[in-house]
Amino acid sequence: MGVCLICPYSAVLITSWANLSIIGRSETFIQVVDFLIKFTRLQRYAAILTTIILLLLSSPASARVKVEVLAIDPALAENIEIHIGSVSQESLDQRQTLDNQLKKAVEKGAFALGYYHASYSYRVMKKKLRITIDSGPRAQFIDPIVEVYGEAALLPEFIALQQTALTVDRQPLDHGRYDDFKQTLRTLTNEYGFYDAKFTKNELRIDRQNNTGQPVLILHSGERYHFGEVSFEGSSVEESILRFLIPFEKGGLVDRDTFLDLNRNLLDTEYFNEVNIQRQINKDTKTLDLLVLLDDSDKNRFEVGAGYSTDYGPRVRFGWNKSLFNSKGHSADFSTELSQPKQEMEANYRIPWDDPLRKFVNISSGYQLKDVEDSATDLFTSSVAYIRHYDSDWVLNYSLTGDIETYSQGGGPATTAQYILPGFGVSKSYLSEVRDPSRGHRFETYVRGSTESLGADVAFLKSYVSYRYLTPIFSRKTLLLLRGELGAIETDDILQVPVSRRFFAGGDNSIRGYNFESVSSTDSDGILTGGAYLNTFSIELSYLLFENWRVAAFADTGRAYNDSDEPFSTGVGGGIRWLSPIGQIRFDLAIPLSDEVDQNYMIHISMGPPL
Repeated sequence: MGVCLICPYSAVLITSWANLSIIGRSETFIQVVDFLIKFTRLQRYAAILTTIILLLLSSPASARVKVEVLAIDPALAENIEIHIGSVSQESLDQRQTLDNQLKKAVEKGAFALGYYHASYSYRVMKKKLRITIDSGPRAQFIDPIVEVYGEAALLPEFIALQQTALTVDRQPLDHGRYDDFKQTLRTLTNEYGFYDAKFTKNELRIDRQNNTGQPVLILHSGERYHFGEVSFEGSSVEESILRFLIPFEKGGLVDRDTFLDLNRNLLDTEYFNEVNIQRQINKDTKTLDLLVLLDDSDKNRFEVGAGYSTDYGPRVRFGWNKSLFNSKGHSADFSTELSQPKQEMEANYRIPWDDPLRKFVNISSGYQLKDVEDSATDLFTSSVAYIRHYDSDWVLNYSLTGDIETYSQGGGPATTAQYILPGFGVSKSYLSEVRDPSRGHRFETYVRGSTESLGADVAFLKSYVSYRYLTPIFSRKTLLLLRGELGAIETDDILQVPVSRRFFAGGDNSIRGYNFESVSSTDSDGILTGGAYLNTFSIELSYLLFENWRVAAFADTGRAYNDSDEPFSTGVGGGIRWLSPIGQIRFDLAIPLSDEVDQNYMIHISMGPPL
């Protein structure tokens, strides 16, 4: 195009210059040459600009027409618009082509949603095509027939799916819904090991005259497959450890839960970045082999956090974890938490005992400085524990702990105690959700003790039990939370038992309205000594007032005491619960009912799950 523009003018200029060169003077010749050079440059610029303009004018974006589909059913309009796709400006001038395009699109889009009598009209406007759909009556599903033969017919999952098929009777017809149901049935056969399953009938019988569609699916499941070999690749963890994570036996029937359990078990160890389970179907032997591809985690995970509670005030936390320490599945972690009344650090080393999820040995060491009310402790502790998890969520803990503790009370002289404590504990917990749980429970009990032969100044046996229960009342909006604690220390002299092992009460998670660990027996000077026995009880009602806010009312009572005639300390009040993205944050105003407390009320701020 550029050449065509330049050539004619060039010929004229050359002719003119030739004539001038014969007739004119030298000055005229120089002027003509100068004009020719400048004009040639202008020609180039004009040609380039013209080419750009023509390209822009011919671009598909500028020629595209906006399509608007109007229908009573928005889903119908959207589906037809998708089938129409893009329409160019040129196609508006080719009505026969446009009619064919619209006819096919409307037919496909309408038929997919059961509109078998739909018609349309359209109007062409400036850079816009408006299509109006007269949908006509929509067809309905009638008398669905879904039959399953073979072993699958006896499984509850297939029976339930057949029942759901009946619910579409007299519902608006939708080909996509039929296809989805058929695919769900096919997926279910794969999940339960019916790899030879076949549809002997797979029809959607359309009756346009009566405007109905009858789904007919006849499935023969064939023989159910059994699990074969399971092999692991890509991990340095010893196979003997990995095999404990397989939740089924060789020869067991294939079902979807086993795949989920195997995948969950492997991920719960935190040994791996990624788990990929590949299925290998053996038609001859009717077995399913699994190849598990693993990617070991070699990461060091770090945690840095800050928080606040009335018990401890502002606090900061740092943590480190390495979930896979070596090929034997060992793991390690370290954490430290600092606040004004308490500073502590702890390190743990975990060794699998056969099954890394359910049986392991935990070796830990920790150091704690604590200065609360009248007691100050400096405690170094080490322990070895065997922990056993059961499928019923019960956890057993057998431990042997060694303590070196230096403590003082009421500014008195420091006492150092060294002792070993054998112990045994049982626990079980459940919480329905994380952000706003409506159901849950938590049970914990333990027995620990020491004697003079194990280094203690006095023999003692400490037992403790606690239970928390969360349940809705009438509806999920109203929740009831109950808490209770009981504890006892059997000893000849409670004052010879180290302070860290005595009972104290009061605080955010004990008796609200009282300072942290401010409720206990006292000596003749009024110094809080801690008690040999513990009773605390709490009842709380909360109501979901707004989407992320609950209001609550509560009553707490209890005591840490030595003599049974010592009074209970009681606090009542109310508060709000913010269901934040990071968990529940509680603000409580509590009024102590004891005459011995100086403050008229106390504000408690805490965060975390209610149990």
